Amino acid sequence: MKSRLEEFKHFLSYSNPSVVLLSETHWNDSYNVQFSSFNIVKKNRLDRRGGGVAILVHKSIKFAPIPLNTVLSSIEMVAISISTSTFPSLDLISAYAPRGDSRPEEILSLFSRQNPFIIGGDFNAHHGLWESHSNANRGGTSIWTAMVEVPDVALLTPLDFGTRIDPSTGKQSTIDLTFSSSVISLSAEMKLGPMLGSDHLPLMITVDDSPTTTSGRPLRWIFEEDKWDMWNLQITTSLQESCFTSNSEPESAYSTFYDSIMKASNDLFRKTSSTSMPQKKSRAEPRRPWWNNQCNAVVHAARKAFRAWRESPLSTEKREAWRRAEAVKRKQIIRTKREAWRTHLTKLDANDDPSKLWNFVKGMLGKKRSSNPLDNVIMKDQHGRQYHSAPDKASIILETFSTNFSTSIPNNEIYEVVISSSITSTNPSSLNSAITLAEIDQSLEKVKDTSMGIDLMHNRMLRKLTPANRFYLCHLFNVLYHHSYVPEQWKQAILAPLLKPGKNAEDPVSYRPVALTSCIG
Repeated sequence: MKSRLEEFKHFLSYSNPSVVLLSETHWNDSYNVQFSSFNIVKKNRLDRRGGGVAILVHKSIKFAPIPLNTVLSSIEMVAISISTSTFPSLDLISAYAPRGDSRPEEILSLFSRQNPFIIGGDFNAHHGLWESHSNANRGGTSIWTAMVEVPDVALLTPLDFGTRIDPSTGKQSTIDLTFSSSVISLSAEMKLGPMLGSDHLPLMITVDDSPTTTSGRPLRWIFEEDKWDMWNLQITTSLQESCFTSNSEPESAYSTFYDSIMKASNDLFRKTSSTSMPQKKSRAEPRRPWWNNQCNAVVHAARKAFRAWRESPLSTEKREAWRRAEAVKRKQIIRTKREAWRTHLTKLDANDDPSKLWNFVKGMLGKKRSSNPLDNVIMKDQHGRQYHSAPDKASIILETFSTNFSTSIPNNEIYEVVISSSITSTNPSSLNSAITLAEIDQSLEKVKDTSMGIDLMHNRMLRKLTPANRFYLCHLFNVLYHHSYVPEQWKQAILAPLLKPGKNAEDPVSYRPVALTSCIG
């Protein structure tokens, strides 16, 4: 299993699919499979070994899990919904019918969908519609009946496609089927992928459509070091032309200073995007750092032996040659990975940078990008209502957070009197004195590169300000301080929910809010 998983991950690294439907995963809840570039939505078989279905969806793609009808007792399945450039909602379903005895009403329930769909999986179904020389079984007859009753269903799998090869006899069968809405079938193309150590061949489907993607992260600036001088000059010119030092009105002063920095930044720097967009080229599953030419050679040899046996399925000699090549491949993959660990560890010494070891470990384990637990779950409130889409999840989490923080804070007259008298007092006090440029310089030396707030003001911008522009910043702070004015942007925050360790990801109470506020405020 380990060698097959590594070969599968290697296959993902160069095929770079957007979504993968998996049938008969044989995973269980104690087997924690991870992919660097994919979120996993899965349903493991709990009552006995084997079975299981899963969907891998690239981390750049927005999706929502879909609850399915649990009365379909003969079919194991899991589903998600994504949006594309053509469809606001497209349902993707991975299915597995282990006994091939699905009833017509079960298939009808599967096909009867409000949204356009693609359904794929191992149905273990036989019928002349996709196998020209087979006898129809119950599952095949049920599928044929359902397709007659639901006209908006198309079978994408070509006739006699040969998706499974019996490892004992070499007999081909077409039991891995893919269905879609008719409108999707018009542009769909399908081909068989390479043998990956399983008796089922991967089906590679291309559709003339693009999923909408998101970075899943807040906006961030992409700074270019050679442009800071020009950036400062543009800010200085803008503030000089507005006679900024003569502006003593707090709201206007803040707006002028903020607009000058944002205009210069937008003119000279770029930002990443967190908004939805048609997918161009998503980040592939990282290649295994230990995968070498020997791994490529044994994989190539095993596939070559497999093709030779398929041409002569009655040849026991070619069948045994293929099985030996498969065994050699599995041993070589595991041996190469172990040798990579051993070689790297023997070369480490006390003077090495710890990040060297950490980067190697992450590369070996494939842990490159963390996934948000909110992506994979259907959230539930205290009344059992379910929330599937990202906006709905954000709303229920915000509602949960709001119950812990009152918005109607009563006025305390004693505090107000003390604060007002301190502000207007003429007695010497460092707290009442004007903010100095030296204090600005001292503070900016300590700021670190942290996440930005809603105003997109970054700490690096503040650190890069020239003495002239720091003087303008000092003037702004004194105007705000003198008028006891706090800009509205400083009162707003981006809330990032973090799952508490060991807590149920479906429960909104399980999350801790982290507020990203303005860096300058």
